[in-house]
Amino acid sequence: MALSCPPSAMEKTRSTVSHSVEETFNNSKGCSECVMTAAQKLQAHCVNAASNKIWYFCSIRFDSNNFFGTADVSITRTYRNVKTADDQEAFHDTVWQLLEWVKMSAATKSNRFGIGKINIASQDLTIYGMAQCTQDISGNSRQGCPYQIGCVAVTGSCRLRYEAHNFIFTAEVPLFPADQHTAPAPAP
Repeated sequence: MALSCPPSAMEKTRSTVSHSVEETFNNSKGCSECVMTAAQKLQAHCVNAASNKIWYFCSIRFDSNNFFGTADVSITRTYRNVKTADDQEAFHDTVWQLLEWVKMSAATKSNRFGIGKINIASQDLTIYGMAQCTQDISGNSRQGCPYQIGCVAVTGSCRLRYEAHNFIFTAEVPLFPADQHTAPAPAP
């Protein structure tokens, strides 16, 4: 099935679709099937639209104006965990450190996908984070869910997520060191 798209169109498959990050990036069939399903949903719900975006397990964005290289950081969707942190200020600061770290990690990799985790000893929590952006931009701004134990924030250009459980489906999630303020080295 082919989409009749305006001049600017882009797709991106979410890296946590399969049970391993490496498997997803090497699984063009899974990505293609996701894009096909998302395209069908767009065609069914967005007839004659000049622009639109959909985040399924992948994303499709199209517009009659050229948007390549222009970050769309307007939040399309936010999914929040109903539970809030005990020490909200400390939690907020720690989570934003992690999210900044995974965003910097994503910005340095060709696949624009960054993951990490951070321990919050005072609350006996490990928070896992992920950032995934389209290849035409390098980052995102601070937005989302400041005090919830888990959150997904989706924009036209990026997806940010953090949770108090490992949702990343890979055995090795880098631990964010409290004294490190630079992104991890790109994966080989």
